Amino acid sequence: MRVPELNELVSVKEAREIQEILRKEVITIDSYSKPIKNLLAMDVSYLKAGDELGAVALLYSYPELNLLEESFIRKKSTFPYIPGLLAFRELPPLLEAIKGIKAEIDMLLVEGQGIAHPKRFGLASHLGVLLDTPSIGCAKSLLWGKHSGVEKCLGSYSYLLDQEDIIGIALRTRAGARPIYVSQGHKVSLDTAREIVMSLVKTFRLPEPLRTAHIKSKLLMIGSE
Repeated sequence: MRVPELNELVSVKEAREIQEILRKEVITIDSYSKPIKNLLAMDVSYLKAGDELGAVALLYSYPELNLLEESFIRKKSTFPYIPGLLAFRELPPLLEAIKGIKAEIDMLLVEGQGIAHPKRFGLASHLGVLLDTPSIGCAKSLLWGKHSGVEKCLGSYSYLLDQEDIIGIALRTRAGARPIYVSQGHKVSLDTAREIVMSLVKTFRLPEPLRTAHIKSKLLMIGSE
């Protein structure tokens, strides 16, 4: 996979302009022809203080979920924390981590938002567009939109709405546990995103590849504080 080089020294104004341009390229229907065989799960962790980030990229076979490759990077962020522009902090270390993956990547699973974002262009969408690869956003908390109650049984969901537009779902991945928030990143329909996420859920609330990526990203930062 060709990973683009980013200008990490963009201003906030430039970041908003880039976001406005790229968000128009998002595709929210299934736009891939080959089967998904390799799925890349990604997460980023922060230090409690400072601007150092730890990014993890884990490549799994799908649907078997055998871990095939893993790549880690620790990197200082050059972009401030600004709601709605989080991708500009997290993209540089994530792209560096992706460079360490040698095999072909068929699908991106990102701990973050897809189109469930004020500009319909969260981290999962940004990565999907930059890499021209199908992507799914999967977040632990709600960023944007509203939804009705979700039934407590496994697999129940409620549509996430921005006015009258459907921008994702609140999905119950564990009976009785809080829902997670799933949205299209790029080149994936919402039904496909839901089906893939549910196929990755084992024992815990988060899909297993993302849960493992989250744990590994936290461990990556141990000793840095």
